[in-house]
Amino acid sequence: MPGVQVTKTQWLNFGGADSLVSLLGRKILIVDEVDDSRKTLVYAVAELLKDIRTQEIQAGMQPGESNTEIGIFVVYNKEKPKAEELPEAIMRNYYPAATTPDRWLFFPWDCTTDISVHTELSK
Repeated sequence: MPGVQVTKTQWLNFGGADSLVSLLGRKILIVDEVDDSRKTLVYAVAELLKDIRTQEIQAGMQPGESNTEIGIFVVYNKEKPKAEELPEAIMRNYYPAATTPDRWLFFPWDCTTDISVHTELSK
């Protein structure tokens, strides 16, 4: 349900020839345009941490032994109480470009669901 529940529509591929070899030991940056309720970011971080932990187990490592780092960059952080919290270690690598009051933000890609219309409008 939009605005209520986060749904994973695509994710990282670790299975095929075009897959990522490993997340372990990397510095990973999650980018989001708006940190509103923070539900999406919390979900993305949790899913990523699961993938990292799975790879650590497969490599025979203890939790966190891979020294994989996660950072977050958001274009707009809405100044308001968040519905969910990120782990403290993640918040040390949280970078908002701007903090804005809690009001609706309109982006060009929200104007239409038809990408061809959006492309024509952008010209």
